[in-house]
Amino acid sequence: MGDQRVHSESSPESCRAHQRAVLRDLEALQEMIEGGQIEAGKRRIGAEQEFFLVDADWRPAPVCIAMLERLPEAFTTELAAYNLECNLPPLEFGGACLSQLEAGLEGVVAQADEAAQAIGSRVVLAGILPTLRKSDLALENMAPRERYRALDEAMTRAAGGGYNLDIAGFDELSVTHDSVMLESCCTSFQFHFQVAPDEFARLYNLAQAVTAPLVAASANSPVLFGKRLWHETRIPLFQQSIDTRHASYHVRGRQPRVSFGQRWVDDSVLQLFREDVASFRTLLYGNRQEDPFAALGRGEVPALAALQIHNGTVYRWNRACYGATAGVPHLRIEARAVAAGPTLLDEVANAALFWGALLALEAEVGDVRSRLRFVDARRNFNVAAEHGLGARFTWLDGERIGAVDLLLNRVLPAAREGLLDRGLDADDVERYLSVIEQRVEGLQTGAAWQLNSLSAISDRCGPGEALVALTENMTGLRASGMPVGEWPLARRREIIDMGASKTTVEEFMTTDLVTVQPDESVSQVAALMTWQNVRHVPVENADGNYMGIVSSLEVIEHLSKYDLRAGEATPPGEVAVESIMNTASQSISPQTTAIEAIALMRQHEADCLPVVSDGALVGIVSERDFIHLASDGLAAR
Repeated sequence: MGDQRVHSESSPESCRAHQRAVLRDLEALQEMIEGGQIEAGKRRIGAEQEFFLVDADWRPAPVCIAMLERLPEAFTTELAAYNLECNLPPLEFGGACLSQLEAGLEGVVAQADEAAQAIGSRVVLAGILPTLRKSDLALENMAPRERYRALDEAMTRAAGGGYNLDIAGFDELSVTHDSVMLESCCTSFQFHFQVAPDEFARLYNLAQAVTAPLVAASANSPVLFGKRLWHETRIPLFQQSIDTRHASYHVRGRQPRVSFGQRWVDDSVLQLFREDVASFRTLLYGNRQEDPFAALGRGEVPALAALQIHNGTVYRWNRACYGATAGVPHLRIEARAVAAGPTLLDEVANAALFWGALLALEAEVGDVRSRLRFVDARRNFNVAAEHGLGARFTWLDGERIGAVDLLLNRVLPAAREGLLDRGLDADDVERYLSVIEQRVEGLQTGAAWQLNSLSAISDRCGPGEALVALTENMTGLRASGMPVGEWPLARRREIIDMGASKTTVEEFMTTDLVTVQPDESVSQVAALMTWQNVRHVPVENADGNYMGIVSSLEVIEHLSKYDLRAGEATPPGEVAVESIMNTASQSISPQTTAIEAIALMRQHEADCLPVVSDGALVGIVSERDFIHLASDGLAAR
């Protein structure tokens, strides 16, 4: 998430000073490129590992500070206190670098596992944690760092006070949130590739092209808040979670801060940096200023701090990065579109596919702009995120091809050749690309495994229990060392003790609701009750706000008051629902525990409770739900 020494509040004078500093950094970078001061002729790779922290019940655990007290300096915070990140040292690209990268990741995760165990927590590698709930996104769960508060204040102010999330997949999800904490639902495995200035544009464009098949083969985040959405839901989630554009910006076609981009790069990394400075206003300001030309004059490498801060608030899926290794400045392409997990072996295989395909296409195609339209590359990316291995792409020279065919017959063979030609260990190349091949041939990415597992277990347990089982299984299988292509489907937990004092109603409430509006007729309610075999129908207005509830007893009592043979002026079935609905019925929030809900039902002599969040109806719990919850627990003992 970038430099922590920043703030969001600034006077007009300091804002202009910061903007001048960004422009000076760009001028210095241009001088360094033109003067041959940026490293060339070296290939290095690097990686950043993000992960979730969960408690003994597999729920998000905001324990990042306690974790950091037990971990080395390479570990750092992410946006939420239930996330952590670790930056691995760079490696020379060649020889056994892939197995060295995997060994480094194993060491990092082993350290995190040990620290988590010491405080009663666990580490989970997932693009999106299945057990996350919207209530987990409260500001008190933000990591206690100045940068994150400043970023939230600046972005939320720019967005006009909140964010809308709308994603349609197998299910549909539509929520609003008042902070950037929606972004904390995502964790990734980001990897870097060092490139020379004169080859940056060519390799960056090729990286854009190969990202679509990479995402199709590596998708690992299909579930958010219990909804089955895109295979790589992180893509639309991250874009919408920090979208600061006003309505006029959408009309004008301005891109969001998270994007694939709008065009190919023509000749230099400066094009990307300049586009981002031109397109996005400054959100954060550094606490220290640096004159990059003074540093150059002293023979030092300038940090380009102001440019780095701005670059840290624009999130291209393939991002340009400036840095220094051993006192020598360099440029990198940072690949950000791949989710964390499911295993470390799978992660390194994903990186190997990307690097190999990138280098093979460079040798085969050179300038991809002559063979693939940018609009097709961007569409391929979005289609891959939505459909995974079921995607169909427009590939080189307009060829229409499915993701599986493209990967097995074009990209994987090319990636093998690309890695071997650069001197990577042949056994490593075979090992990691065979992981991808097995995944694609078996149609089992991490996303497909999660979706198929949910289908296999959801009929035999409640939705909350299924998500817990999914998370527990993926963590256990990750420890087994098997790549996800070999995983058996998740099984229902062998010992289920959901704990009525901890289980919240959102984990087992019914969300597929039959509802009516206040002006609809009683006969409509009676018909719905008969067709859907339900005894209660909630009443909501056109905005989805809860108004009351109608029970079958109330319908019967209403109809029994009328003598149908007497020729009533208004037939009883045509009376509006609002005249008989119970507006005083007790409602509860999604965070109400099962034991609290049971107590309320007894107190109010109710056999169901509407579940309401911010005035909107989100579910209902009934006696039947509690009976299922109890019987599931007893059956597993």
